[in-house]
Amino acid sequence: MRYLLILTAVLFFAWTAYPYLIPPQSPQGGDGIVIRKDLNRLYLFQHGKLQKVYPAATGREVELTPEGEFLIAVKEADEKGLGKDKVFGTRWMGLNVPGDEDGLRFGIHGTNEPDSIGKYASAGCIRLSNQDAEELYDQVSVGTPVRIMRGSRIHRLVTDWLKTKVN
Repeated sequence: MRYLLILTAVLFFAWTAYPYLIPPQSPQGGDGIVIRKDLNRLYLFQHGKLQKVYPAATGREVELTPEGEFLIAVKEADEKGLGKDKVFGTRWMGLNVPGDEDGLRFGIHGTNEPDSIGKYASAGCIRLSNQDAEELYDQVSVGTPVRIMRGSRIHRLVTDWLKTKVN
């Protein structure tokens, strides 16, 4: 019985740690972006290889950030900031979400709230620090595939718990 309990604990720990240690597969095996909402991470792939992992903020509620396979439909840049009160930082990469194919509703962008990065804080977009959004902006083009994954509820809880312990 004791060994079964230990084995169960080890398996649970391994399952919980797995997504933090092993990145997802690249979209279409080539260039692209994968966003894991449960981990608040954005993975950039080039030529099928992971290039960088960025901390991100996703929707306050799971349903706010759309899930699925999308493309970057539009890119906008303004060194003074985008949107009212510059809420979108200096870069916007809009996604062709169904019902918003022009990429003006949901996107990957910088923020004027850098403390929100790593949290479930947005109204549905994917927030990055302005520095990370500027770096990513320079590495992707219109038409870049973007996969947004829900992930596990347990991983969302663990990520949320870890974020509160670190801050």
